[in-house]
Amino acid sequence: VGRKDIMSLFDEIFFSFTFGGETLSLAATKATLDVLDREDVVSHLWRQGRKLRDGYNAIARGCGLQGVTQCLGLPPHTVMTWNAPDGGDWHVLKSLFIQETAKRGLLTIGCHNVCLAHTDLIVEQTLGVYEEVLPVLGESVLRGDVDSCLEGPSVVPVFRNP
Repeated sequence: VGRKDIMSLFDEIFFSFTFGGETLSLAATKATLDVLDREDVVSHLWRQGRKLRDGYNAIARGCGLQGVTQCLGLPPHTVMTWNAPDGGDWHVLKSLFIQETAKRGLLTIGCHNVCLAHTDLIVEQTLGVYEEVLPVLGESVLRGDVDSCLEGPSVVPVFRNP
């Protein structure tokens, strides 16, 4: 990839590399760059990410979960944080959240990685799931029975210190 005058030097040179004939990635890159030229993608990512982050945090506060869960990060990529109020294992909180969102058709690991396909409707639907799930989490925290609400094992860290 380069200026025509530089790349034309390769007309007389044999060069080869592993993916030399692979053009699908180049076509995908060109299509992506064309979309970036035509649409205001960066503003879209920030706008939709801000709606998701701020909406999640407002719902969590409304359910009494401030200090228990929060959505943090720059709007295009945010993560949910978890803190067990009793100092216990926060993984059960995340597990219950994942379980309940999946039951409602939202598969998540507790983050938002916003893309151009995230329309206003998708953001509204996602926040609608949070409006159903976070009260379930809040009630179980209040009762102190988060563990018993799980229908399977809790998530566990993949990487652990030896």
